[in-house]
Amino acid sequence: SLGAFKAGAKVIVSEELLTDAAFALDTYLAQEFGERVGVLEETVYAVGDGSGKPLGIANASSGVTVSQAATGNATSFTYSALATFVYALPYQYRRNAVWVFADNAVKNLYLLVDGQQRPLWNVNVAGTGPDTFLGYPIYTSPDLATPAASAKSGIFGDIRRGYMIRRVNGFSMQRQNELHSDNGQVGFRGFDRVDGRVVLADAMRVLQHSAT
Repeated sequence: SLGAFKAGAKVIVSEELLTDAAFALDTYLAQEFGERVGVLEETVYAVGDGSGKPLGIANASSGVTVSQAATGNATSFTYSALATFVYALPYQYRRNAVWVFADNAVKNLYLLVDGQQRPLWNVNVAGTGPDTFLGYPIYTSPDLATPAASAKSGIFGDIRRGYMIRRVNGFSMQRQNELHSDNGQVGFRGFDRVDGRVVLADAMRVLQHSAT
């Protein structure tokens, strides 16, 4: 059952800027709203607690199995731990699986090499898609936990199968001409209504560091 929670942002612009702007202000506002609301939504899809907001994949209440790395992976993941994570995911979900790691966890992965000093991280030089790691697309999330003992800093799985997002009627923008007129300003309010829930928990794994 998916509801609809409102995510929004507001920008207040002076009347002078609206009149004198030498650039397409509507294009700028669209980008600004997109970034602000996108940041809000990314956070809740990753770690939201489901209270007045979507329930995130890495939240303890999501129902997704936590795969904890073996001892020795308290602050970073070894090749052995990462390979074990791959095979902790049921076979049928591996074909379309992706990695998602905390922003500050990917440096360790970027530096991992095999026995012949070849990087395990494969840069997509064509620029038509994400880089890959161990053959799977890799993405970053600023909201997953910083690598530390017992921290959950990654996700691996078929997220398209495992997580569903409901978006109601797209993005809306409201111009508020009167509300700020005493100050010589005009408000712009942008919002959309969304929800997100894990719908197939077995299609994903939350990746946790070892305690020591």
